[in-house]
Amino acid sequence: MIANLAALGIGLTASGGRLRVEGPPALLTGKLLSQLASRKQELLEALALTDPAGQSKGSGEHLLSPADLSADWRVDWEERAAIMEYDGGLPREQAEARAFADILAQMRRAGARQR
Repeated sequence: MIANLAALGIGLTASGGRLRVEGPPALLTGKLLSQLASRKQELLEALALTDPAGQSKGSGEHLLSPADLSADWRVDWEERAAIMEYDGGLPREQAEARAFADILAQMRRAGARQR
């Protein structure tokens, strides 16, 4: 769940037993915040296994960002985000988040790896 939220541009951090949520206001809906609240303990435990650099202490998993994309995939991401923003009328942050999620799904289907 944390990686999916990160792909949408929503960050979660833990501090003193509190769960902090940051992201584009348009994506932080009441429904999402309610879901996060209901899974707070699970999320805090998962965040405790992740160091500040985004590396999972257990699996070596890295939370991805567009900076992790190879040049070709980054071009595809930028183009897709622009189409979603200008033709789809989405706010820039939401367009970038959705485009990033789409690119990651396309990369998984293609068996591609990030740099």
